[in-house]
Amino acid sequence: MKKPFFIHKNWDEEAEKLHVIKTNITPVLSSLAVPIMIDERVFGLITLESTEREYAFSESDVPLLATIAANLAVTIENMRLQDSLKQELEIQERLIRELELKNAELERFTYTASHDLKSPLITIRGFLGYLKQDAQTGNLERLNADIQRISDATEKMHRLLNELLELSRIGRVTNEKQNVPFQEIVEDALQCVEGQLKEKQVQVKVGSDLPIVNVDRERMVEVIQNLVDNSTKFFGDQKQPQIEIGHKAEDGQVIFSIRDNGIGIKQEFHERIFGLFDKLEPASEGTGVGLALVKRIIEVHGGRIWVESESGEGATFYFTLSEKN
Repeated sequence: MKKPFFIHKNWDEEAEKLHVIKTNITPVLSSLAVPIMIDERVFGLITLESTEREYAFSESDVPLLATIAANLAVTIENMRLQDSLKQELEIQERLIRELELKNAELERFTYTASHDLKSPLITIRGFLGYLKQDAQTGNLERLNADIQRISDATEKMHRLLNELLELSRIGRVTNEKQNVPFQEIVEDALQCVEGQLKEKQVQVKVGSDLPIVNVDRERMVEVIQNLVDNSTKFFGDQKQPQIEIGHKAEDGQVIFSIRDNGIGIKQEFHERIFGLFDKLEPASEGTGVGLALVKRIIEVHGGRIWVESESGEGATFYFTLSEKN
């Protein structure tokens, strides 16, 4: 009714008719209730109850109680607004952090477009000039070498463009998730990198009892493929290169792992390696997109990825998927 309400006598009978919630163990003889309101919306009551006599309250008691109710309403509303503002600020701060990361990634992309993509073009342009000279002088040996240089440069550019396109699609173009034995995902990925593994004589050990996961199968094969491929590039002079693929349960969640016995990664680079175009060894194979691609796929699946490693001690990449896996 949005107004003060009295029960002067026959309290139990009247309270039952009005479905009043009884909070006093001692029998109540009379009461006065005043609504706590904000913008004509009642969200609480202040009630005075007398256990000593009927007609204990009158209209003269209403102003004081109404003032208390009004002040309480303002206090509660201010607290609600403060909580709401705090939540808004937290959301805003998170969005700002995400925007800063995106801007940093965009800057790195711009650098790559102007440097990494320009570099093969400069190579191609330069050796086209040599081709003309070689053709005119009849130097077939150098002609073939120049053609190979041009071919390598175009292949590098093609690979980089494909990986950038693949990275841009993650989160936008996705295949339907399905339940897949993780063992099959590992087998498919190892087939894709079979050449690198044989060339470097890498022994791969796959753990048993790998679980069934609900994932985009194609993307998850890319994750394992990229992580294994990354390991093959950093064995250094290791005489018996090994990669172990396994999993463990921790706090009710499955954690997958790819472990190698390569040269390892210094602590200060553990976050940096997942950045776009961040190559710790500029002369190493690859474009610097692989681990950024892996990170984005894992995040789209609701998981996270991290590395544990020390220089010279090998590296272990861990990742989780959504809580459903």
